[in-house]
Amino acid sequence: MGDIFQLLGYRDRLVSVGTKIDKKALYENAEISAVEKKIIIDGIEKMQIEYLLNSKTINISSYQDEDKIYQAVVILRVYLKNINNVDKIAQILQKSFPNPTIIFFEYGNEICISTAHKRINKLDKEKAICGEINLTGFIPIDKINEVDKKFLESIKINNLPFSDFYDFYSFIDEAVYLYKKSNLLGKYEIEQDEEKRRIRKQLIEEYERLNNELAKITKQIKKETQFNKKAQLNMEAVKIKSKIDELKQKL
Repeated sequence: MGDIFQLLGYRDRLVSVGTKIDKKALYENAEISAVEKKIIIDGIEKMQIEYLLNSKTINISSYQDEDKIYQAVVILRVYLKNINNVDKIAQILQKSFPNPTIIFFEYGNEICISTAHKRINKLDKEKAICGEINLTGFIPIDKINEVDKKFLESIKINNLPFSDFYDFYSFIDEAVYLYKKSNLLGKYEIEQDEEKRRIRKQLIEEYERLNNELAKITKQIKKETQFNKKAQLNMEAVKIKSKIDELKQKL
């Protein structure tokens, strides 16, 4: 397969760490259950820290407030045996690494990217609280479509914000989120402005909520036998469809 790190410009700017992670060490140092251990054994061929981004390796400032510390970003490369439980593996690994981590899963000629923000665990400073885990789904690097191309172009290292590590990581996390939603929207777009990205995410969440509401009402309509109630449900469905159409125009 093509080298994803060459494609994203990492090879031109950074020196690879290439530190292998022993699965046994992961079991011993992280709180992993017997079930999770089996998922790791069955799903992962090998893994390594490909890059460690900190103030010494890249010109990006650290960020800290009362809830989070972003002093470095770990770029983790994971070679998979299969793709059956990639979502569960992403969850296990993201929760095991206290630093903000970008995971590149590789299987054959396909890659899948995972991100998740981390917050300070105020009860145990050695651990972090993992936020929402985003996952792209598998992208065939040798046969990318237009949406894939736009997404990968947006997360090239030279196109990312270098103000601080929180902004740097947030942009990639939001890009992964928007790519994940590209099937729903039929397109991929990401704004450079943080506030515009926040508003766009809110619109997407409302769009999904309305679609779910419409699906429930559609089921009710099919089951309803009384004419009056069915007519009322149809009117509600029409109103929701109108709101969905309005939102889609904004998106």
